[in-house]
Amino acid sequence: MFRRYYYRKPFIIASILLLTGIALSIIGILMESSSRSMDYYALIAFGFFFVITALVIYFMYFRMEKEYRKSIGGAPLLRYTIENNAKKENVERQVKDLSSTNRGLLMIMLSFCFIFGITLPFILKDGWVIAIICLCLAIFLFLAERIITNYRIKKLRNSTGEYILTENGAVIGGEFHSWGLPGFSLSSVDYIPSDSSKLGILQIEYTGQGLAGENVQRLFLPIPKNHEKVITEIIELLSCKIV
Repeated sequence: MFRRYYYRKPFIIASILLLTGIALSIIGILMESSSRSMDYYALIAFGFFFVITALVIYFMYFRMEKEYRKSIGGAPLLRYTIENNAKKENVERQVKDLSSTNRGLLMIMLSFCFIFGITLPFILKDGWVIAIICLCLAIFLFLAERIITNYRIKKLRNSTGEYILTENGAVIGGEFHSWGLPGFSLSSVDYIPSDSSKLGILQIEYTGQGLAGENVQRLFLPIPKNHEKVITEIIELLSCKIV
């Protein structure tokens, strides 16, 4: 179902950060004339940081919200709902791929933590501090990966069986994916034909630039038999967008 404000929560968080930042900055400025301590510098610095963070969130999610409305609010290439059994099968396929991708990215980042944590203590005078920092960072990355992955898996499993595909994005499992945003590009489009017992699968792969390098996302859309006749045309259309 089309949601008018898809990224409502990030905008709320950004608004809270913006108001907090402005309030801290004002308090810091007022303290400058009445306080002999230098605490007001910290308040102004934190206020400035919160304001910048809020503006960055606003900018990022405004672009994503705009792309969502442009992609989903218009006439989609495909829009359908599949049966519960087919939905469960496709969700598990998506979950397996998601878990594998996130685990791979985690292992890359943990490898860097391990290398720095082992080598720097022999190079720097206080290298043991760096080793502790690397250990703490590794624990944080592991917990973050588990929390994010489990959240997305839960969202996929609790989603409806509605699928929407446009030229620049798709809604799958209640998640909006876009390859029309800056830094994202469509990589490949493929179709596995149906057989007597299974629906055909439209596979879409797109990439985005992340801190650990290219972040590859793979999407799987089970295609009902009454929509198979337009798949060739859709693949040709999407293939023109492959970079």
